[in-house]
Amino acid sequence: GLLSMFNVGAQFEKALSGLKAASGADDIAMKRAEQAAMRYGESTKFSGAQAVEGMTALNKAGYSLDESILSVGPALHLAAAEGMSLERAAEINADVLNQFGLGAEQAGRGADFLAKTSNLSSTNVEGLYNALKYAGPAAKKYNVTLEETGAALTVLSGKGIKGEAGGTAVRAVMDGLYAPVNDARKVIKALGIAIYDAQGKALPFAKVLQNMDKAISGLTEERKNAALQKIFGTSAAGTANVLMEASRGALAQY
Repeated sequence: GLLSMFNVGAQFEKALSGLKAASGADDIAMKRAEQAAMRYGESTKFSGAQAVEGMTALNKAGYSLDESILSVGPALHLAAAEGMSLERAAEINADVLNQFGLGAEQAGRGADFLAKTSNLSSTNVEGLYNALKYAGPAAKKYNVTLEETGAALTVLSGKGIKGEAGGTAVRAVMDGLYAPVNDARKVIKALGIAIYDAQGKALPFAKVLQNMDKAISGLTEERKNAALQKIFGTSAAGTANVLMEASRGALAQY
């Protein structure tokens, strides 16, 4: 009744003053945050106070107040869909976007990606996040998109290679192709595998895998294995083979 309404109001006020203290925002900006939180409180399973706490978490992670207001909506939907805490959903989404050099305005894309990819790869968002922590920095370095990286992780997940193991494996294949050293570089050159375009810009990951697939398709099994071994080393050669096969189908749309 009245008492619980009072408690809800008190929690909301407390959350707002926490956000104000963290962000140092003026009253006009705080009004925007308050109105957005009330909207989310009405339209999602989370309360207005929880929406404000989500904004505070994002603000502490380095987002401006307006970016936090923008990003908390997708985080709310992700948290609801995945049954995770709002703060954790907001934190993971912000971190993944950051890894790929994407801003707060891409929060919807990030949350959709996390929900869809974790579903497809029969893992949870935490497991996917764990994989991205290892694959993300390499993907960013070689201009591989969030979605391409997710597709590669999904393929490996189907083979039981998940989480950190999946992320490390994808990173090793990207490093082997985009930044080959010594013998690997010679093998790539000898086979004529196109990895960069005429302007020196990295080709999409799936395209590079397709180019490699075509280049070694005429080799005997023995020479093919030797080439993969030289380019990727023992531990990543198997992964490269799996991803190369997937580039004919599952990865071909990227």
